[in-house]
Amino acid sequence: MADKATHEGPRYPWLHWGAIMTGLYLVLLLTMTMPFLMAAFPQLRQIERMPWEFFLNVPFPLFLGVVLISQFLLIRVPVRLQVGRPVSRSGLWLPILATGFWMGCLLMGGILSGMECFMTWDAVEDPGDYWLLWTGLPLLLWVVWAVVFWRWSGRMDPRSLMERQQKWMLRGSVLELLVAVPTHIVARGRAECCAGLLTFFGLTMGVTVMLLAFGPAVFVLFYARWKRLRG
Repeated sequence: MADKATHEGPRYPWLHWGAIMTGLYLVLLLTMTMPFLMAAFPQLRQIERMPWEFFLNVPFPLFLGVVLISQFLLIRVPVRLQVGRPVSRSGLWLPILATGFWMGCLLMGGILSGMECFMTWDAVEDPGDYWLLWTGLPLLLWVVWAVVFWRWSGRMDPRSLMERQQKWMLRGSVLELLVAVPTHIVARGRAECCAGLLTFFGLTMGVTVMLLAFGPAVFVLFYARWKRLRG
């Protein structure tokens, strides 16, 4: 019966379910974006016409694409585990890269939030002078976290590894928000045109990674419900 049910399902279940969950995630992100912006920058509420052109600026579509691809990759292994498909260690490297990338973003968000809390933009002559910080440190953090998760994959089964990754992402996002929220409040209280940009990056990373961590768990619940309805 199990084999028959598996063959009656989609030929590539991780593509099928990945597309569904990624689509739901896209709707959630688009729905939350403008309220999140207005909460972080209250002055936007005074604008009569909402700045919808924000959605067309290059950074936002690029960010949206990276987030959706990451969610798709994080769903892949849980889908294969739920439908009874084998998962080899070589099939874990894409989810590991995605998780390592966002863990690095969390750390970067915490570092930048702390920097903006204890410095002023007036003291920065040229942000381009910090190019090593903007480029080298994120890449280093990405590589370090990817290596850590890859080493774990050698001593853990795929299900345990995915669960541990989700826990680290969830815990990391909570800790990062505990830093980003108060520092953003401090930064927004300053009379500077760019105040709050770095802490806003920290807020964005914290909320984004938290939602990404919930994605595989939501899929498991959704899939279980779908199976019960089919049964």
